[in-house]
Amino acid sequence: MTTREMAMEINPLFQTEESEDLTRLRRLDRGLANAFPEDMGRIPNNPVIAAVMAALFKGGERARHLQGGWLVDPSGRLVYRHIGKTKGQVVIYLDLPPGRNGLDEQWALVERFSPLTIDTLIVLLAQLCEPSALNKTRGPEMQTITVPSSAIMRYKKMTRWGAERSAFRDKLAMEMDAICRIRFDVLNFPAFDPEQGRWAAEGVSIFGDRVLDIARTVAVHPDKNNKSFVDHYWHVRFGQWGMNWMNAQGKVWLGPIPKPIVEFDHRKNRGADVLAKKLGVSTLLLWGAVRSRHHIERRIDNLLESVGELPEVPERSSHWAGRMFDRMVDASLMLEELDLLQLTYDGGECVPTQLERNKGWVKDWLGSKLQVERPDYLNGA
Repeated sequence: MTTREMAMEINPLFQTEESEDLTRLRRLDRGLANAFPEDMGRIPNNPVIAAVMAALFKGGERARHLQGGWLVDPSGRLVYRHIGKTKGQVVIYLDLPPGRNGLDEQWALVERFSPLTIDTLIVLLAQLCEPSALNKTRGPEMQTITVPSSAIMRYKKMTRWGAERSAFRDKLAMEMDAICRIRFDVLNFPAFDPEQGRWAAEGVSIFGDRVLDIARTVAVHPDKNNKSFVDHYWHVRFGQWGMNWMNAQGKVWLGPIPKPIVEFDHRKNRGADVLAKKLGVSTLLLWGAVRSRHHIERRIDNLLESVGELPEVPERSSHWAGRMFDRMVDASLMLEELDLLQLTYDGGECVPTQLERNKGWVKDWLGSKLQVERPDYLNGA
């Protein structure tokens, strides 16, 4: 769907207009603070963000056949459920236009989720938690910030120009639309209660919320060849959940997110990059729930399920395990070489580059454990 087609779509949070004040918009672009100073950003690390990221991991072309993925609830609605460690849950579902909200349309949106959707959400969250904006967004007002599409391209190190750059802008618009259509209910999750001014261990509930409230301005700019191109400016703030988990009167948990995780390639033919991205995000968010640990130990099959890489057994081809093992090796080495995560397998063995693939090796490998050492940049986080 092109930018102009999206402008015709009925969506109250996605109003489109032609801006005449191009100077003001360009100033916003140049003056935007760096969300990743010294190549390290921060994003909220709480149950809402963990749930939404997990729901995005379970999207994509294979979404209908993943273990622990999206399911149809008794009402016929497509949902993803994130269960709390001790109590509560976050139920993710989709907000589609009337007449286009059938089950096939819901699956179509979930299958549209991609690693670029994850990158886009991380950039927006990091920009909201950028140090100069943090004092504004931590309070109950949750002030809106403006993020141009060109900033997201810079964070992604996207250097293409001409038609490819224009197409990427339209792709980002589609990712923003997908993020806007994610809704969730928080059910009895422990959180700060702004009405009572205290931590509510018994849990709070929120219904029909969005991870981010996003509106869009579309501006037509002349380029150096005196031709016009369409650019997007996104006005972003936290959803209502920010009152509970981003309220300065309570405890605000932020987690470091290294910029190289965003820079990893998002294209599906770059399997190791995509897996490294997912492993990095999932592990760093998990540390938000186990902050005191110096390492995390996870079974391979549980890890793959958590990042949306474990198909149901009937959907695994004869080559699936071998290819997945090779991707795991490449992704693990990428994370280690960039000092993002240190991974160790059973018995203290470093990431193996070879594996005896005798009969039964797949079951043994999926049941083996992977230990992730706490990186130094998480100390004090």
